Amino acid sequence: GLTPAQCDEAVRWVSADGIRYAGHVAIARALLASRWWVRPAGRAILLPGVSAVAARTYRWVAANRHRLPGGTPACSP
Repeated sequence: GLTPAQCDEAVRWVSADGIRYAGHVAIARALLASRWWVRPAGRAILLPGVSAVAARTYRWVAANRHRLPGGTPACSP
């Protein structure tokens, strides 16, 4: 049920019960659904103080991903 534009805008996570998450929260939810040793990172991202910093960091990385190591022309805005 997501559009290509929504997926281009931010990483998405759709939970088993259909709840949609975007951006840093989607990353946190993916980590929470992953192996046991990365779950604490997902929980940390969702903490009130950390979440605000994670949101800003996510936006910066998303805007500059084409400049980061491993970036390709497909990463360009």
